[in-house]
Amino acid sequence: MLPLTFRGIARASTLGHHPGMNTHHGRARRLGLMLWPAPGLGAGFERGRWAASHGYDDLWLADAEGLEDPLTLAAALGVTCDKVRLATGIVPVFNRPPALLATAVVAAEARAPGRLVLGLGASTPNMIERWYGLPYAKPLTRVRETIALLRQILNGEKTAFDGATLRSHGFQLKSLPTQPVPIVLGAIGGKMLELAGEVADGVLLNDFTPPDRLAYALERLDVGAKRGGRRVEDLEIIKRRALYLGDEGAGGMEYFRQHLAFYASAAQYQNVMIELGYGHAVEEARAGYATRSAPHHRRHQRRHRRAHLQLRQRGALPRVGGGRLRGRRRHRHHQSPRWHHGEFRARRRGLPAIGVRSARARVIPQAGFGEG
Repeated sequence: MLPLTFRGIARASTLGHHPGMNTHHGRARRLGLMLWPAPGLGAGFERGRWAASHGYDDLWLADAEGLEDPLTLAAALGVTCDKVRLATGIVPVFNRPPALLATAVVAAEARAPGRLVLGLGASTPNMIERWYGLPYAKPLTRVRETIALLRQILNGEKTAFDGATLRSHGFQLKSLPTQPVPIVLGAIGGKMLELAGEVADGVLLNDFTPPDRLAYALERLDVGAKRGGRRVEDLEIIKRRALYLGDEGAGGMEYFRQHLAFYASAAQYQNVMIELGYGHAVEEARAGYATRSAPHHRRHQRRHRRAHLQLRQRGALPRVGGGRLRGRRRHRHHQSPRWHHGEFRARRRGLPAIGVRSARARVIPQAGFGEG
C-alpha cells in the first residue's frame, strides 16, 4: 500500500518556462508533491530526493506540525536536485520578521538558482498563539505588509517601512537572489483570495477549495487582480489534491480523519467547512474536542483545589474576614486558588506558590503575603 499525499496541478504559470513542463491549450501544467508524513513515509530530505528523481516538477515543503524548516530543507535539496522547483507551503507571516525571512530566502535561492518559490500565508491563531506563543492580529494587513516589505528587501533596497503591523528601518541585504523569487499566497476566504490576486505572483488553493468552489475562488482572485491592474490569467494557480493510494479504504479513511481533525480544531477552518455544507461534521468535531479536553480540565481543577487546601492548612491563606481584599471581584478571588497574580512571600518559608489570571485584586500584606 502506498499513501501518496499532497500536490495537485498548477496552471496559468507566469513564472517562466521550466524544463519538463507540459502544456495544455497553451497553459502551463506542472505536477508537484507536498512532502508530508504518511504511514511508512517521511517528509524530509530523502523523500524529497526520491520525488525529484521520479519526475515531479515541484516539491512543496510544509512549515507546520514540527516538520523540518522548509527554507533550510529547500537549500539542502537545491544542492542535490538540479531541476525540480522548490516551494514553501506555507510559511506563516507571523513567525519571522521579513528581514530575517529574506536572509533565509537568499540562502536557499543561492543553492537552487531560479528554482525557489516563497509560499506565504496567515496561518491560524491555533498555530501562532498556542504553538509559537506569538500574537495573532490583523492577518490581512500583516500578509499585505509582509509581501510589500519583503519585496523591498529582496530588491536590495534599504528598509524604510512603517506599517500598521510591521516596521523596519536601515536593514539591507549583503547579497541578493540570482533571480526574482515569486511569492505565492495560501488563501481560502474571499478577502485573502482578493489580496492574492492583487499583490502575489500566484495562489495556493488547498483541500478546502473543492471543485464546486473553484469558480468562486477564481472570481475573487479576478477582483483582486483587476484592483492591481492585471488579470487572473496572469497568476499561477496551484490546486492541492489529497490522495491516498492503497488496496483497502479503511487506512485511507483513518488517515484523512486524523488530518481533517487537525484543521477542524481551528475556527477559521470550521467556518469554511460550514460554508461548504459540512456543519454537521464541525459539530461532531467540536463535541469530540470537548469530550477529549474534559478529563484534562477536571485534573486541572483538582490540582488547584489540592494546592489551595495545602495553603489553608499551613496558614498561608487569610481567614474569611481576616484580610482586606481590594477589587470588585474579591469574593471570587477569595474562593479560587487563582486569585493572586504574583508569587507568595510564603515561598520563602518553603510553602508552595500558586498563580492566577487576574491582577485586579491585591492583598494587603498580612501573614506573610506580598502585594500581587
